[in-house]
Amino acid sequence: MIKTKSYRIKYAITGALFGCLFPVFAIIIDCFILNKPFSLSSFVEIQFLNPIHFIIDTAPLFLGLIASVAGMRQDRIITINNNLEEEVQRQVSSLKKSTQRLEKTLYFKELFLANMSHEIRTPMNGIIGMLDILRLDKELNENQKDYVDTIYGSSKRLMTILNNILDLSKIQENKMVLKPENIDLSNLLERLISTFKAVAGQKGVKLNYLIADNVPVHVFIDGNRLLQILSNLVGNAIKFTNKGSVTVELKEYTKTEDGYLYKIDVIDTGIGINEESQKKIFEEFFQLDYVHGQGTGLGLTISKKLTWLLGGEISVVSKSGSGSTFSFTFKVAKIIPKSKGKNQSDNKGINKLNLKVLMVEDNLVNQKVAGLMLKKLGCSYDIANNGIEALDIFAEDKYDLILMDMQMPEMNGLETSQQLRKLHDKIPPVIGLSANAFKNDIDMYLANGLDDYLSKPVVIHTLGKMLAKWT
Repeated sequence: MIKTKSYRIKYAITGALFGCLFPVFAIIIDCFILNKPFSLSSFVEIQFLNPIHFIIDTAPLFLGLIASVAGMRQDRIITINNNLEEEVQRQVSSLKKSTQRLEKTLYFKELFLANMSHEIRTPMNGIIGMLDILRLDKELNENQKDYVDTIYGSSKRLMTILNNILDLSKIQENKMVLKPENIDLSNLLERLISTFKAVAGQKGVKLNYLIADNVPVHVFIDGNRLLQILSNLVGNAIKFTNKGSVTVELKEYTKTEDGYLYKIDVIDTGIGINEESQKKIFEEFFQLDYVHGQGTGLGLTISKKLTWLLGGEISVVSKSGSGSTFSFTFKVAKIIPKSKGKNQSDNKGINKLNLKVLMVEDNLVNQKVAGLMLKKLGCSYDIANNGIEALDIFAEDKYDLILMDMQMPEMNGLETSQQLRKLHDKIPPVIGLSANAFKNDIDMYLANGLDDYLSKPVVIHTLGKMLAKWT
């Protein structure tokens, strides 16, 4: 409570004292005009000779009352200001407490998501990694290939759900950063079809894509985010299509002031979406009323936000029972000459790299998966079960590259990398290989000793690209 002094009494006394000056000045002037001496008798005589003095004599009373009213008004204004100030202080204090609670909540949210992501990615690295290797086995018969592809597709779908949750958190906190590169859109669509082919085949749904002849396919864009949008749309299309087909069409592109605007349609012959649901289809956690237990309700929300980040828009045209067409646009900064487009086909044409690699990894399953991948890529390797072993095993000019897990007992990957650089002058590229997928963690790793980073689960194609990049 803010303490204040009252102005009412102060103003009343001041006004009354000021009012007393009026009769004094009036009598002095009259004495001067009437040529009377300044004495008490003259004052009394003048009072009776000039009755106006009785009115002047009341001036202190009236001025005191007027001043008192002014003081009351001033007191009221000060009280109101004090109350407002107290309310502002209360609101500021409440806002500070709310901000602290929010910051604490966001911290625990990020900590929970990071731990959940790490714990899920670690076993999924073994599952997806082994399936990726098994898909390359030429001795599998058609049924076995179909089984493997089905499990692989389902595993990738599970990772998509996890990535959607993490990506939504990144977007909400404005931490999503695009990483454009030279890609081949035709190879990207081949990868997309390959991922969902088995799932579509189980339902008897025909899955294909179409690229118009006049559309350039070698472009500069964040291919991973583009593939994520397409995966969400195609996954939903297959989910809600029981017969017929799902088709991805790339038929339009237009020149703009700052690049090119491409348009892709994902067309299905599924159950369709009513008009009311179409208005809410891109909202977080929204699911169709007539389809229960199907997904998290985040895929389309993420797709909309990613499309916006890519400089485009997304929309849907549908009718109940007549299928749906999801269309989205995205901006391409430049079109790349064909020879410069990166081949992103899924596990096709694996190049033999003939490298000697030091694998620093404490998890036996991850050791096995990474080891099999390295052999497929034509590499030999040594294993260090923790950072201390890595320091003992390492020798200059012995290895072409180091694969470094980040969370290990005895000494973690970051500390190991820093110690290697302190102890040796010649260190090959150090590639972090961990289940941590948050940008803050990755940026911290790269700023403190790592040359590059891969988040688990890792597939052969991605690992091969990384090794080739640094050799």
